[in-house]
Amino acid sequence: MKKVAIILLTVFLFTSIFAVVVLAEESQVIDLSEYDDETFIKLYEQVKDELVARHIEKTAHLKASPTPYVIGRDIPAGDYLLQKSAPDGEGGVGLATLNEDFTPDKVKIDTYIDADEDFSIYITAEEGEVLIVELDCDLTISTGVKFE
Repeated sequence: MKKVAIILLTVFLFTSIFAVVVLAEESQVIDLSEYDDETFIKLYEQVKDELVARHIEKTAHLKASPTPYVIGRDIPAGDYLLQKSAPDGEGGVGLATLNEDFTPDKVKIDTYIDADEDFSIYITAEEGEVLIVELDCDLTISTGVKFE
C-alpha cells in the first residue's frame, strides 16, 4: 500500500510540475488580435515609452547600397539613430518618399558625408519612405536622446 501511495504521489508531483511549466510558457504569448486599432496604438506607444525607460537598443549594420531600403519592408517604421560606421567612409544619405515615377517627393534628409566628417542623426522613418545610404552606416533603434 505504501508503494502505491508513493507512486501516486510521484505521478501527481510530476504532472503538477508539467502543468505549471506549460501554463507559464503559454502565459508569455499575448494575443494582440483582440485589441481594436485605437487600443493597439496606445499599447504600442506605451511599449515604445518602456523601451526608452529601460534603455533597450538594437543596432543593425546597413551596407552601402545602390538600391534604397524601403521602410516597412526592409526596415520597420520607427525612430532611429543613423551613424556612419566606417571612419573613412563617404557618400550620400537620404530619407524621402517617392512619387509614382520613383523620383523624390517629400525629402527629409539629403546630405553628403565627407570621409573626415563624423555623422549621426536621429530620424523618424515612416511606412513607405525610402532610406538611401551610399556608405556603411549603423542604424540603432532610438530610445530617446541621451545626455552623456
